[in-house]
Amino acid sequence: MTAHGRSRAAAELTEVLTTSTQPTEVVLASAEWMALQLSEDGFTWSAARNSFERRTDCRLDSIRLESSTWNRTGRLIEFSFANLQTSDDKLLAWRQANPELTVRRGKSVAGIVCASSFFDLSKQAKVVITDVDGRIAVVDGACEIARAVALPWFRSLESVATIPEATLRPTGFSQDILEYFVSHGSLGEARELIGRVNAIGPSYQQAFQEGRRLAHSGQQPRWHTAPALGWSSAVLGLDEPGH
Repeated sequence: MTAHGRSRAAAELTEVLTTSTQPTEVVLASAEWMALQLSEDGFTWSAARNSFERRTDCRLDSIRLESSTWNRTGRLIEFSFANLQTSDDKLLAWRQANPELTVRRGKSVAGIVCASSFFDLSKQAKVVITDVDGRIAVVDGACEIARAVALPWFRSLESVATIPEATLRPTGFSQDILEYFVSHGSLGEARELIGRVNAIGPSYQQAFQEGRRLAHSGQQPRWHTAPALGWSSAVLGLDEPGH
């Protein structure tokens, strides 16, 4: 968008945000207002998916918004940052080409790398903008919260050491991240991930070994189950560093 286009969009959105009491209109204007600011970080607003989205090569980072079901004109206007998600086209292609090396997932998450509820990362996920007075300042503050929470989370995939431990829990996304590294040819990082997960504690080690036993017996775990990482390590021929 050109500087002139941004200025015009900002003026139109300012009109809505300082006058409207219609929840749907105000929430959409708030999203578009934040998108003007988040464009500095590479994000655009997708009204079809209610998400701020940033595409870098084959990777897609998204911040999804939700309107409150209790929104009513003159009573409440509220939205929430619902969740963060990273997906990857190269990973999707790898899974499609190697179905025997992965587990079944729904079509909507076929290319998923990892995801998190925003509520698990921040106590400031909900944004109330019922009052016209000060509404823009509230939306600006919400945008800064989104930046402070989402950007470090998305950057965490740049190093195994910075991936949040919650993402690696037995029913989390360690298997998905392992496949992401493998699909990009980063086998060193894949082995490092296995080592980090097993170092978290005995329950993680037990789940890992159970997954390897399933693989060796020709069985397959379900997605998002504790043995999934161990199963993947076996079918992909990966061990921890030093093993």
